Parts: sequence; C-alpha cells; structure tokens
Amino acid sequence: MNKSNHSQNQSLAQDFLLGRQPIFNRDQVVIGYELLFRSLTGSVDTVGGDIATSQVILNAFSEIGIQNLVENNYAFINFTRNFLTGQLPIPFSPQQTVIEVLEDIQIDRAFVDALHQMKNRGYTIAMDDITSFERMQPLLHIAKIGKIDLPKTNQNELPLFVRQLRENGIYPLAEKVETQEEFRYCRSIGFEYFQGYFFSKPSIIRGSKVDASRMVILHALATLQNQNINFHALEDIIKRDVTLSYKLLKLSNSAYYSQMQRVNSISQTISLIGITQLSGWLTLMLIDSMDNKPHELTNIAMLRARYCELLGKRLGLPNTNSLFMVGLFSVLDALFDRPMQQILNALPIAPDVSLALLNREGPAGMLLSAVLASESGNFQALMELGLSTEVIRRTYLEAVAWTNELIRTTELALSAADPQ
Repeated sequence: MNKSNHSQNQSLAQDFLLGRQPIFNRDQVVIGYELLFRSLTGSVDTVGGDIATSQVILNAFSEIGIQNLVENNYAFINFTRNFLTGQLPIPFSPQQTVIEVLEDIQIDRAFVDALHQMKNRGYTIAMDDITSFERMQPLLHIAKIGKIDLPKTNQNELPLFVRQLRENGIYPLAEKVETQEEFRYCRSIGFEYFQGYFFSKPSIIRGSKVDASRMVILHALATLQNQNINFHALEDIIKRDVTLSYKLLKLSNSAYYSQMQRVNSISQTISLIGITQLSGWLTLMLIDSMDNKPHELTNIAMLRARYCELLGKRLGLPNTNSLFMVGLFSVLDALFDRPMQQILNALPIAPDVSLALLNREGPAGMLLSAVLASESGNFQALMELGLSTEVIRRTYLEAVAWTNELIRTTELALSAADPQ
C-alpha cells in the first residue's frame, strides 16, 4: 500500500460513525439490530460505499466484535454489490447476519446467483426499502424478509403488499414505525417485524396515577442524580416500600454476591452494590413491573444514560450524575404512558434536569437532543457540540459495552435471588 492510500485509510478510520436500531417481533421482543454507518466522506448506510471505507469499517468490526453490538440477536447489515457477488469477503457469521439488499442494486443473473450462494451458506436475505412487489419477483425464492418503508409506501396499497409477501413465504418488516398507533395498525394487517422508535413513544392515558410503589423507585432514582447524594435520604425513600426493600435485601443476600455475612439493612445493600449497580437494579425492577412494555426500554434507558454521562465528561460539563439521569428519565413518558410534565411534577427533580427533559434546554437538553438524533443515524448535532468522530464512536461503544454488562450482571443477581 502506498503512502497516499495508507493516509487515506487512516483518515477514513477516523471519519466513520456507527449506531444501531432495534427490530422487534409482534410481541415487541427484540430479534435484531440494524447497524447504521455514517461517513463524513459521504453519508452512507452500507458497508463498502467504496473499497477503502469498507476495509476500515470491517477492520473496526474485527476490533469491536459484532457480539458487543447485537449480543445474541441478528445483525441487519446493508452490503454493496461487490460484497454480495464475492469480490469482497463478508467476515460475519451466517447464523447471526441478515444481509440487506439495497433498493438501488442492479438485479441481474449474476447477482441472483450470488445471493443463492449466500443463502446456501446460511445467510438470511432481506430486501430493503421495497416499494413494489414487481421488483422482488427475481428474489422471491431467495429473500426471507421484505422491508417496507412506511412513509414511502402508499397506505391504501399496504395491506395488499403485505399479503402478497406472506403468500410467497416472505416475512414483512415495517420500517420507520414511530408511534404506538402505527405499530398496532401494522401488526393488524400482518407485518411480522417492526423497526423504529415506536416503543419509546407514549400512548397517553389521561386521568390515572402512577402506582405508588413505582413512584418510590422513581424517587430513589431521582435522588441518585445529586452530585452529593444523601444516603440516609435514599435509604428512607427505599424503606417506604416494603416490597422494594425486601427485593433489594434478597438480591444482596443472593448467591451472586456470595457474602460471608448476611446483609440486614438497606444501607448495607447500598454499600455492597454501589450506586451504579443500584441504578441498574431499580431501572430493571421498574420496567419489569410494566407488563406491557418491551425489555428494550431497559436497554435504551441505560444506554442513553451512560452515553449522556460519558459525553458530558468528554465535553467537561459539570455534574455528570444529572446527565445520567436525563438520559435515564427520557423514557418515563413511554414507560408510564403519561405526559412527561405530569410525572416530573411528582418528583424531586433539579430544574436543569426538568428543563432538559421537557424543553431540551441547557447543556443537558442540547446533549440529549443530539443523542436522540444519533439513534436515527444523524450525528451532526453531536459533532456541532465539538466532539470528534473518533470520540463519538468510541464513547458510544463504551456505553453499549457498559449497558450490556450492567444488565447482564443485574439479571444474574435477580435470577440468583429468585431461582426457579
């Protein structure tokens, strides 16, 4: 490789960003994530907008490990024709990879034969952004999933489109499902999978109150936002709810922690597990108590919280505890199906946190807005805050790894405390 190519690849290595979007089944259980790529040299969603960029991204994945981004779920990835026709290798496991065929790829005999080979190797094939059934005809015997972009599709033709896919053994996937109403409609007409942030949007229910035991958890989480946490006040809040106190004591005495001496008080529990683990426990308990809410809300809440906190540290912002809380509480309206204002009115929330959540005001509000935009692959707002692409990428991956580990250890502790 000559010096100019080496220099170009080094530049590209610093210029790409990545994110992920969850994909749900009909029960709102995550089955995979679409991995989103953006390059400052030209916004792309594909691995391989050109060969140099593709090599950089593939090298990065070798370091990151796709498992860290999607865990045991499927990775939905857009590939260019060069990958799919064998000119460039696909280094991802067939058992965990869904190959997305972009709508602008030329479908000819060579391409169809190449996809046949991919299918025979065990890869799942998905047609991306299909707008007509006719375009899929050459791939009906190969594709397993058909992705339909809701805003781009004639709504009157949608039910027929879905039925045609199903009659040919193809699972329809609705893209850009942004409200609970859209999710319910798409499910009613036969969609199998759903992509978008509908799960993090509330279906407002007026006139009812948040359950008292859940309010105790919210009060405890709100107390954790303070830079100088009053541990006696935190203990008193937790003690208000007998069931919560019992669960926390049971957890701290579980086999997971293997304590020589029994933990007999909430203050001992807090000392044993620490603030971070306590936040994870409380968040998981809160969301698990909501029977009709997807588990992905836990992931998105903890990931936003940690991402905001870490980015705040990179930017030198004060009181990163409150930034963590802004990210964590950003899902409260979706969790309780109540207006955010109504929920915050009942909590001891600092003014800067409230303004950030309600109006996206102040440094915390601007950061939250930028993080939310990045979830859809728009990283411009983060860069406008003065963050480099390398810092954004590394911080995001650090937040993902932290979230995965926190949820894993919390679930292990919960299962040890309550064996089946």
